[in-house]
Amino acid sequence: AQELMQSGADYIAKALRALGWKPGEVLCLTGGVGPQYQAYLPTEMATCVTAPLGSGLDGALALAAQIGHETGDRP
Repeated sequence: AQELMQSGADYIAKALRALGWKPGEVLCLTGGVGPQYQAYLPTEMATCVTAPLGSGLDGALALAAQIGHETGDRP
């Protein structure tokens, strides 16, 4: 089971790096198993894990607003 969790955490870490994650940026591991990966992530990532501030919909709306602000798009 630990090997499976480590494999999953390695995949998450690789994906985050490919997406441009940088040390110090907040990470939120959601879902039933998500928070369990924290113990298996590299220290630089594990120390950045935080609890969610809202729902998935809240996050999607915040990202859309941020992108709209950055690109100058307004509804």
